[in-house]
Amino acid sequence: MNGGSVWLAGLLVIVGWAVVHTLTARRDRDKARREMVSKAIDGIAESLSKIHEAARHYHLEERNVPAELQLKNSLQDFSMCLVGLGPVCAAKEREALGRCNRDAGTLRRAITGKHFEDEHTEPLEPGAEQLQDIAEAYLNAKRNLLQLKYAQFPLS
Repeated sequence: MNGGSVWLAGLLVIVGWAVVHTLTARRDRDKARREMVSKAIDGIAESLSKIHEAARHYHLEERNVPAELQLKNSLQDFSMCLVGLGPVCAAKEREALGRCNRDAGTLRRAITGKHFEDEHTEPLEPGAEQLQDIAEAYLNAKRNLLQLKYAQFPLS
């Protein structure tokens, strides 16, 4: 081997190491991002279940001002958590995140659009249309959150 080929072999080893190191670091960052998003979605889904339960109780009971404030704060936190996912979600997940954000607005309107605050004079009947609207909005939100979570771990 002459000096030129040794130098070239050494250069190839260094370039190869740099490429592998860069790709490994990128893969590790992406894995950490996906795990973080997945854990965040688990927390958001848990809060969503609590919101649904609190909304049902609120509408099936006499007016309760502290419960109103708690529901409004919970809905606001839910929306803020979804918005917070925007910067960490991959571009291919933006559509699913957009559906989740729309679901948050639909759920908020279903819960607070009528029979809320000073419009709340007596409990709703268990089969009331508003409770069905809340349940539908809740299920859509839960389904789209799960789709966003599962999008973090594609098959291929």
